[in-house]
Amino acid sequence: MNRREFVFAGLGLSLAGLFSCDTPLNVRTLLLSGYQDRFNKANPYGIAAASIEGKLRFMLPLPQRIHQVLDMSPLQLDVGKSKNSEARSCLAIARRPGTELYQVDVERGFLLNKVVASANRHFFGHACRNKDGKVLVPQNHLDKKAASIAVYDPADTWRLLEEIPLPGVGPHQIECLSDGKTLAVAMGGIHTHPNTGRRKLNIDTMQSSLLYIDSNDSKVLAEYYPEDPKLSLRHMAVCRDDRVIIAAQYQGPSENIFPLAFSHHGEENLKAFSAAEEDWRAHQQYIGSVSVDPSGNTAYLSSPRAGIVSRWNLNSLELEESYSLRDACGLAYAKEPQAFYISNGLGQIVNVKNTAIDRGADQYMAQKQALKQSQINTTVFEKTMIWDNHLTILS
Repeated sequence: MNRREFVFAGLGLSLAGLFSCDTPLNVRTLLLSGYQDRFNKANPYGIAAASIEGKLRFMLPLPQRIHQVLDMSPLQLDVGKSKNSEARSCLAIARRPGTELYQVDVERGFLLNKVVASANRHFFGHACRNKDGKVLVPQNHLDKKAASIAVYDPADTWRLLEEIPLPGVGPHQIECLSDGKTLAVAMGGIHTHPNTGRRKLNIDTMQSSLLYIDSNDSKVLAEYYPEDPKLSLRHMAVCRDDRVIIAAQYQGPSENIFPLAFSHHGEENLKAFSAAEEDWRAHQQYIGSVSVDPSGNTAYLSSPRAGIVSRWNLNSLELEESYSLRDACGLAYAKEPQAFYISNGLGQIVNVKNTAIDRGADQYMAQKQALKQSQINTTVFEKTMIWDNHLTILS
């Protein structure tokens, strides 16, 4: 492992350069994230967009804190429906125990629709979109110890179509697989209720899992458990071949050290990532986000608690290197310029080039040494901004 420290200048960009909401942005690739404004006490939360060149495009204040932003760009099935269907938009999902979804026009930076959760429900902050354009959102039930997936139809004024019941509690992140019906669900296993804040109510009896469910008939297809039930599986990314990379936040004693990331692609058990105990200890039992490249060869994991972002080889499941970046959590991959982007709580974004290394070549170490000098680029945003936990790229 090679761990490196990067020091960032505390510079900020002036908000005077923001585009007005009356002028289309016409930017092909955008970085999107929830944010908090350090100095706006009255309305601190919202969604912001920036170009990959580092230009802040818009900041849209919203009532609730945002966790994930979902790409709502038109699907192939939308082509030819109407001129309006061609507009690019995204969906900002409120962080637990938030109750609202916000559809935002990313060309002009304004709110298109607001969706409010059903009575006695709140969202967990994540969602996915299936091949038919339906949006699926994990939610907690407040009137009983239960959870489900709310299925909305954006094409029908965001009508709630159904609730898919789940066998457990704490479904944090959900991903739609390529067959159009199978869902991968990170069942965190932690029961919470807004009446007790963010207190975890069932740590002694919790059980986390990776769940596969058929969204057509709500049938549980399979369920896989981590080595320790207190390894709360929370975040994941899915490769093109439906291989699931899933990561955990450990809820047990601090002296216990376990792998915090796993791979699954039809095996009988979750396959743990491999690293030395000292490397896992350095992650402080917490992974905040996961991202993979389109080839399925590389994954990045973030640990904001530890100030670490680690790079992993998905063929061997071994740690390649680790970067120190304070409060870094958001991760996303951009096809152009073939780079991973990392956001943090200091309003900064780091660009890490995804340059392949030929492990079979004699020049492997020389190649890796060269990458140390060239693969990192930095972009600094407004000092007052705190990027929230997740980063999304719209191409």
